[in-house]
Amino acid sequence: MKIRTFRQSAHGFTLVELLVVIAIIAVLAGAGLAGIKAAIDRAHKTKAMKVCQSIDTAVTNFYDEYGHLPLPSGSAQGNQDVEIITNGAQGIELLTILMGMEDDSDNMLNPKNMRFLDVSEGKRIANNMGRDGVIYSAGNRIQGLYDPWGQPYHVLIDANYDNQLDNNPFATGNQPLRGRRVATYTYGKNKKNDHGGGDDVKSW
Repeated sequence: MKIRTFRQSAHGFTLVELLVVIAIIAVLAGAGLAGIKAAIDRAHKTKAMKVCQSIDTAVTNFYDEYGHLPLPSGSAQGNQDVEIITNGAQGIELLTILMGMEDDSDNMLNPKNMRFLDVSEGKRIANNMGRDGVIYSAGNRIQGLYDPWGQPYHVLIDANYDNQLDNNPFATGNQPLRGRRVATYTYGKNKKNDHGGGDDVKSW
Protein backbone atom coordinates (compact mmCIF):
# COMPACT_ATOMS: atom_id res chain seq x y z
CA MET A 1 0.00 0.00 0.00
CA LYS A 2 1.32 3.35 -0.97
CA ILE A 3 1.45 5.90 1.82
CA ARG A 4 1.17 9.54 0.93
CA THR A 5 2.98 12.10 2.98
CA PHE A 6 1.70 15.63 3.29
CA ARG A 7 4.12 18.43 3.85
CA GLN A 8 2.75 21.34 5.80
CA SER A 9 3.79 24.63 4.37
CA ALA A 10 5.11 27.10 6.92
CA HIS A 11 2.93 30.19 7.07
CA GLY A 12 4.11 33.41 8.76
CA PHE A 13 2.99 37.01 8.84
CA THR A 14 3.70 39.10 5.82
CA LEU A 15 5.31 42.51 6.22
CA VAL A 16 2.01 44.21 5.47
CA GLU A 17 0.21 42.18 8.15
CA LEU A 18 2.89 43.04 10.70
CA LEU A 19 2.62 46.73 9.89
CA VAL A 20 -1.17 46.62 10.25
CA VAL A 21 -0.91 44.93 13.66
CA ILE A 22 1.68 47.46 14.83
CA ALA A 23 -0.52 50.33 13.65
CA ILE A 24 -3.55 48.94 15.51
CA ILE A 25 -1.52 48.50 18.70
CA ALA A 26 -0.20 52.06 18.40
CA VAL A 27 -3.72 53.47 17.98
CA LEU A 28 -5.03 51.50 20.97
CA ALA A 29 -2.06 52.54 23.11
CA GLY A 30 -2.55 56.19 22.17
CA ALA A 31 -6.24 56.05 23.05
CA GLY A 32 -5.44 54.37 26.36
CA LEU A 33 -2.82 56.98 27.27
CA ALA A 34 -5.21 59.80 26.35
CA GLY A 35 -7.84 58.28 28.61
CA ILE A 36 -5.39 57.94 31.48
CA LYS A 37 -4.23 61.54 31.03
CA ALA A 38 -7.83 62.80 31.03
CA ALA A 39 -8.57 60.83 34.20
CA ILE A 40 -5.49 62.30 35.92
CA ASP A 41 -6.53 65.83 34.90
CA ARG A 42 -10.02 65.26 36.31
CA ALA A 43 -8.57 63.94 39.57
CA HIS A 44 -6.29 66.98 39.88
CA LYS A 45 -9.16 69.37 39.22
CA THR A 46 -11.34 67.60 41.80
CA LYS A 47 -8.57 67.80 44.39
CA ALA A 48 -7.99 71.50 43.71
CA MET A 49 -11.73 72.13 44.06
CA LYS A 50 -11.73 70.41 47.46
CA VAL A 51 -8.86 72.60 48.64
CA CYS A 52 -10.66 75.75 47.46
CA GLN A 53 -13.81 74.71 49.32
CA SER A 54 -11.79 73.75 52.41
CA ILE A 55 -10.23 77.21 52.55
CA ASP A 56 -13.66 78.85 52.23
CA THR A 57 -15.04 76.63 54.99
CA ALA A 58 -12.03 77.34 57.22
CA VAL A 59 -12.41 81.12 56.89
CA THR A 60 -16.18 80.89 57.49
CA ASN A 61 -15.70 78.71 60.58
CA PHE A 62 -13.03 81.10 61.86
CA TYR A 63 -15.49 83.99 61.50
CA ASP A 64 -18.19 82.01 63.32
CA GLU A 65 -15.75 81.27 66.17
CA TYR A 66 -14.13 84.68 66.62
CA GLY A 67 -16.60 87.15 65.08
CA HIS A 68 -14.03 88.58 62.65
CA LEU A 69 -12.17 87.43 59.57
CA PRO A 70 -8.59 86.11 59.69
CA LEU A 71 -7.06 89.11 57.97
CA PRO A 72 -3.24 88.93 57.95
CA SER A 73 -1.00 91.89 58.77
CA GLY A 74 -1.28 94.65 56.19
CA SER A 75 -4.80 93.64 55.12
CA ALA A 76 -6.83 95.07 57.98
CA GLN A 77 -10.46 96.04 57.60
CA GLY A 78 -10.79 98.83 55.07
CA ASN A 79 -12.75 100.10 52.10
CA GLN A 80 -11.69 97.30 49.75
CA ASP A 81 -11.65 93.53 49.79
CA VAL A 82 -8.29 91.79 49.76
CA GLU A 83 -6.83 89.10 47.53
CA ILE A 84 -4.31 86.83 49.23
CA ILE A 85 -1.96 84.50 47.34
CA THR A 86 -1.04 81.37 49.26
CA ASN A 87 2.70 81.53 48.67
CA GLY A 88 3.14 85.21 49.55
CA ALA A 89 3.76 86.67 53.00
CA GLN A 90 0.07 87.33 53.67
CA GLY A 91 -0.92 83.93 52.30
CA ILE A 92 1.58 82.15 54.54
CA GLU A 93 0.28 84.13 57.52
CA LEU A 94 -3.32 83.24 56.62
CA LEU A 95 -2.45 79.54 56.41
CA THR A 96 -0.57 79.74 59.71
CA ILE A 97 -3.63 81.28 61.38
CA LEU A 98 -6.13 78.82 59.92
CA MET A 99 -3.95 75.80 60.69
CA GLY A 100 -3.44 76.83 64.32
CA MET A 101 0.32 77.27 63.94
CA GLU A 102 0.82 80.86 65.15
CA ASP A 103 3.60 81.67 67.59
CA ASP A 104 2.32 82.52 71.06
CA SER A 105 1.89 86.28 71.38
CA ASP A 106 -0.61 88.94 72.39
CA ASN A 107 -1.37 89.55 68.71
CA MET A 108 -2.54 86.05 67.83
CA LEU A 109 -5.68 85.98 65.68
CA ASN A 110 -6.33 82.35 66.60
CA PRO A 111 -5.41 82.30 70.32
CA LYS A 112 -7.21 78.98 70.83
CA ASN A 113 -4.90 77.38 68.23
CA MET A 114 -7.89 75.76 66.58
CA ARG A 115 -7.17 73.90 63.34
CA PHE A 116 -9.72 75.25 60.89
CA LEU A 117 -7.85 74.07 57.80
CA ASP A 118 -6.36 70.65 57.20
CA VAL A 119 -4.44 70.25 53.93
CA SER A 120 -2.02 67.48 53.04
CA GLU A 121 1.68 68.11 52.63
CA GLY A 122 2.75 68.80 49.07
CA LYS A 123 5.78 67.89 46.98
CA ARG A 124 8.70 70.32 46.85
CA ILE A 125 9.73 70.95 43.25
CA ALA A 126 12.23 73.85 43.41
CA ASN A 127 13.51 76.12 46.15
CA ASN A 128 10.41 77.11 48.12
CA MET A 129 8.02 76.17 45.32
CA GLY A 130 5.82 73.11 45.51
CA ARG A 131 2.91 71.17 44.10
CA ASP A 132 -0.30 69.62 45.41
CA GLY A 133 -0.33 70.73 49.05
CA VAL A 134 1.42 72.68 51.80
CA ILE A 135 5.20 73.08 51.66
CA TYR A 136 7.09 73.32 54.96
CA SER A 137 10.59 74.49 55.81
CA ALA A 138 13.04 72.37 57.80
CA GLY A 139 11.80 74.19 60.90
CA ASN A 140 8.18 73.17 60.21
CA ARG A 141 7.27 76.66 59.03
CA ILE A 142 4.69 76.99 56.26
CA GLN A 143 6.21 78.21 53.00
CA GLY A 144 3.16 78.07 50.77
CA LEU A 145 0.16 76.16 49.51
CA TYR A 146 0.13 75.01 45.88
CA ASP A 147 -2.37 73.42 43.53
CA PRO A 148 -1.67 70.12 41.69
CA TRP A 149 -0.01 72.08 38.85
CA GLY A 150 2.44 74.00 41.03
CA GLN A 151 0.56 77.32 41.26
CA PRO A 152 -0.63 79.08 44.44
CA TYR A 153 -4.28 79.52 45.30
CA HIS A 154 -5.92 82.95 45.37
CA VAL A 155 -8.16 83.76 48.36
CA LEU A 156 -10.58 86.69 48.19
CA ILE A 157 -11.68 87.98 51.61
CA ASP A 158 -14.45 90.46 52.40
CA ALA A 159 -12.21 92.90 54.30
CA ASN A 160 -14.84 95.67 54.35
CA TYR A 161 -17.50 93.33 55.78
CA ASP A 162 -20.21 94.24 53.25
CA ASN A 163 -20.99 90.56 52.56
CA GLN A 164 -19.83 90.65 48.96
CA LEU A 165 -16.59 90.35 47.03
CA ASP A 166 -16.06 93.05 44.42
CA ASN A 167 -12.85 91.81 42.77
CA ASN A 168 -14.33 88.78 40.98
CA PRO A 169 -11.46 87.70 38.70
CA PHE A 170 -13.74 85.91 36.24
CA ALA A 171 -16.37 88.64 35.83
CA THR A 172 -16.74 90.32 32.43
CA GLY A 173 -18.02 93.49 34.06
CA ASN A 174 -19.01 94.82 37.44
CA GLN A 175 -20.36 91.51 38.76
CA PRO A 176 -19.44 91.07 42.42
CA LEU A 177 -19.81 87.80 44.28
CA ARG A 178 -22.74 88.61 46.54
CA GLY A 179 -23.48 86.90 49.84
CA ARG A 180 -19.90 85.72 50.33
CA ARG A 181 -17.19 86.53 52.84
CA VAL A 182 -14.56 84.42 51.08
CA ALA A 183 -13.90 82.80 47.71
CA THR A 184 -10.91 80.79 46.52
CA TYR A 185 -9.69 79.98 43.02
CA THR A 186 -6.79 78.80 40.89
CA TYR A 187 -6.23 79.04 37.14
CA GLY A 188 -5.75 75.28 36.70
CA LYS A 189 -3.48 73.35 34.41
CA ASN A 190 -2.99 76.00 31.73
CA LYS A 191 -2.19 78.62 34.43
CA LYS A 192 -4.22 81.35 32.73
CA ASN A 193 -7.58 83.01 33.29
CA ASP A 194 -10.26 81.27 31.22
CA HIS A 195 -12.92 83.57 32.74
CA GLY A 196 -14.33 80.82 34.91
CA GLY A 197 -14.44 78.20 32.18
CA GLY A 198 -11.83 75.89 30.73
CA ASP A 199 -9.74 74.39 33.50
CA ASP A 200 -10.24 77.24 35.98
CA VAL A 201 -11.07 75.95 39.47
CA LYS A 202 -13.19 78.07 41.80
CA SER A 203 -15.13 77.56 45.00
CA TRP A 204 -18.30 79.35 43.91
